[in-house]
Amino acid sequence: MLTEILLMLAGTISRPLPLKETPELIAQVEMETGETHFHQGLLAFQTYQYEAAIEYLHHAFTLYREDNDTHNMAITLNALTAVNLALKDYDNAISYGQKALNLAKDLASESLQAKILGNLGIAYLESGRYGLAISHYEQALVIMRFQEDHLGEAQLQGLIGNAYEILGNYNSAILAQLESIKLAELHNASNLIATARLSLGNLYRYQDSLEGYESAIKQYTDAITLASSLNDLNTVAHGLNNRGIAYQHLGRPEEAIADYTESIELAQASQNLSLQAHTLVNLSITQALNNDSEAALQTRRNSVSIARSTNEPRALRVLVC
Repeated sequence: MLTEILLMLAGTISRPLPLKETPELIAQVEMETGETHFHQGLLAFQTYQYEAAIEYLHHAFTLYREDNDTHNMAITLNALTAVNLALKDYDNAISYGQKALNLAKDLASESLQAKILGNLGIAYLESGRYGLAISHYEQALVIMRFQEDHLGEAQLQGLIGNAYEILGNYNSAILAQLESIKLAELHNASNLIATARLSLGNLYRYQDSLEGYESAIKQYTDAITLASSLNDLNTVAHGLNNRGIAYQHLGRPEEAIADYTESIELAQASQNLSLQAHTLVNLSITQALNNDSEAALQTRRNSVSIARSTNEPRALRVLVC
């Protein structure tokens, strides 16, 4: 399951500076410095440098607060929510998200509220509080529908589908992902369509039938094609790993191994160590089932080494992800 983080970018706009130093000039320089720190934090976040991202965002928040820039304070707190989600620090994510939501309510910014509610929903979902997750998603969905924000609604439908998936309500999950695709297609949002198709592939795969695996492979293939056109290596790598699992269950080890191998290469290129560890586990299982015990053992050692370095306990167990 891929988790899409609803991260709203800062909307500050640079203006021409006065020619002499004045209180207005000082405030403007501080705002721009805050904006600079925010975008440095965003860049660090996008390249998986989460600790650096937190440091930059804290600097940005301090500068925005000194300038009484409540709007960008709320945006920065939402960004910190997103970074802590990536770090799996859900308590901190919820803390930042609630502070961001309070500021957004003070600003009467419904658009920002919806994005923060989405991130809070993710935090509650990942920490096992499924009722709160769905409640926050539905609150955000009401806002998105009122604003006719089809892209935001598409993303939220995908998140709701993820929640239903975890709860084992696969039929509702499938309907939500199909609705996500329908809305995303209105704007040719290939990234959202690819994400929803990956989730659909998982849901079809869970049917554990010939038809289910074949349907899953079609969804994964479509997602991989779309993500490749966007040069989204991370999504392509996830798609290849998941398609490899489906091939493995269909008794097609050569195709599974090819997909796993390419997934690992792309995960390395995108610096996604967690995905590398999980895909190496899947590759080792397929190699073992294909009677290549020596290669399976070495692959398993590699996965354990990476999993330990990233504190990924799930990848230390012999499980197909």
